[in-house]
Amino acid sequence: SLKIVEWNSNFEKTFGHPEKTHKFHPLDTVHDRDRDLLMQQIERTFLLGNVTSEVTIMTKDNEAVPYELRSFRTKVGEQQLIFIIGFNISEQKQIQEVLRLNKERLETMVIQLVENAVLLNQSNDEAILQKKLIEEEKKKSDKLLMSIFPESVAMELKEKGHAVARKFEVATILFADLVDFTLLSKGLNPEQLSSELNWIFVGFDFIAETFEPKIAMSL
Repeated sequence: SLKIVEWNSNFEKTFGHPEKTHKFHPLDTVHDRDRDLLMQQIERTFLLGNVTSEVTIMTKDNEAVPYELRSFRTKVGEQQLIFIIGFNISEQKQIQEVLRLNKERLETMVIQLVENAVLLNQSNDEAILQKKLIEEEKKKSDKLLMSIFPESVAMELKEKGHAVARKFEVATILFADLVDFTLLSKGLNPEQLSSELNWIFVGFDFIAETFEPKIAMSL
């Protein structure tokens, strides 16, 4: 039957088991959940010669401590013996846990950085689109301005935001009532309306120049 035949002083100090208590069963040295694992290790050691596994050892203070168990088989006379050497790996486990937490934090930071980069790119794309729309609207506004005012006045309005009043010695003022103009203007956008008015007043200018009074002078 499976039983402990000997253990060293360190085992006794760690687990508080009397050195000569051979009634003590090997499976009683580990946590209940690891008993099957220890039994499998012992069975595999008989078959393979040596096996390594991790189990939780219960100390004399009922403290659960992680151990790495290395077991190997030998034969003394007709008796098969298994030697098991245990290594306390608590510190290693703590380091692994710290590394695991640091890895998770790093992965979270990377994910956040990627998300921030995506948001930044989206914001940048939106800013570029807004800038493009503003530039297009500015071009439309400039075109409309140039079609309404003389070039010099339009340029002054663009650069300064206002235009200085100009004095003209002679000027002609035309009052015109365009029939159905209100109805016509409803179906036009500002650029089309400005273009229509421009052609109308160009026609007025042509008529005025054609019928302008001429003064014949001779020396």
